[in-house]
Amino acid sequence: MALDCRISQGAAVSTAESPVEHEDRWVLNLRGMTVTKIGVDFRLLLVLDSDWEVALEAPVGLSLGTVHANPSALLRPESQDVAAALALVGASVLSAVAFKSGTLRLVFDTGHHLTCLSDPAFEAWQVTCPAGWRFVSLPGGDLAVWSDAVGQVSDVQTTSFVETGHHLPAMPLLLLLDLDNTLVDRDAAFRHAGADFLAEHGLPASDLTWLMASDAGGYAPRHELAAALTDRYGGLVPATAVRALLDTGAADRIVLAHSARQALGKAQTDGWTCVIVTNGRTVQQEAKIRNTGLDQLVHGWVVSEAVGHKKPEPEIFQAAAAVVGVPLPGTWVIGDSPHADIAGAHALGLRSVWVTDGRPWTQGSYEPTHTAHDVASAIDHVIGTRRR
Repeated sequence: MALDCRISQGAAVSTAESPVEHEDRWVLNLRGMTVTKIGVDFRLLLVLDSDWEVALEAPVGLSLGTVHANPSALLRPESQDVAAALALVGASVLSAVAFKSGTLRLVFDTGHHLTCLSDPAFEAWQVTCPAGWRFVSLPGGDLAVWSDAVGQVSDVQTTSFVETGHHLPAMPLLLLLDLDNTLVDRDAAFRHAGADFLAEHGLPASDLTWLMASDAGGYAPRHELAAALTDRYGGLVPATAVRALLDTGAADRIVLAHSARQALGKAQTDGWTCVIVTNGRTVQQEAKIRNTGLDQLVHGWVVSEAVGHKKPEPEIFQAAAAVVGVPLPGTWVIGDSPHADIAGAHALGLRSVWVTDGRPWTQGSYEPTHTAHDVASAIDHVIGTRRR
């Protein structure tokens, strides 16, 4: 039996003329290309416009959103158990990365993430294009790359050493990002929620200054802020209204700036693995991540309540790296908190970007690698370091 599903569509233009090599991966120039046909015999074949083809022989993980957020369906080309792949017909590629460890990762505008790992016994997948490029996942976890212009470009032995005349294992590209007041303006959302709270219960609008100060940018313990609200307003405000303000007030009003969304897309296209590292309660923080669509823009996240450790403790950063299976060395950290984000990165020997929002740096015992006014500028700086 063979499955053949196709659509007709004009060719798209990718953002790069040729694949781009980094230390641990190749970024394939598939962005904007559409899946026009899916076929299966002993392989799962994705045909893109511009005549690129992705042939998958090993089992393939396909999730709607990141694997962290949603379990992946396992597609098995050998047994033709690939029905879930039909959702990719008409989908456009947002990111395509061939890791030198032999793993292929594709992200589509439908929110689907496709991952095919290397196989110890046979070639797990290959990607070919009409310009003569060919990428093959070799048995045992290596990547071979060919171009008609120069022949074989590389055959990376990821377990070899400099002494043998081969390559050292390449360093992955991992970017850890704070959530509140870094990726999203949590204070603005809480200010909005606080103003609505005061108006709804007939309380002085001028109390918003007190409420914001008591909240301390989200760092005030929830039970302490709840007690302060109860002490100030007594029977004027029911306990359920206080809980609603603290539990969902900010999460329901949070937004992701267009510039931040674009920057994350660029990072993903450039081959970076992005993970959110945030202090807070799991339900509340995950609501912010999903309400803003960040769950479709990052590869995973960790929340302090779930991990049992808060920033700047090293364990939460280590847990973030473990979520995506990437080691910490070479990682960048982006955040707005000198204590939680920058000090945490400094203690682990990681590079960092402090999101200043116009504030001066006042710490003397440590400092960030770089400063930026907002998160989009911070991400752009990190991406740029790979091109220098």
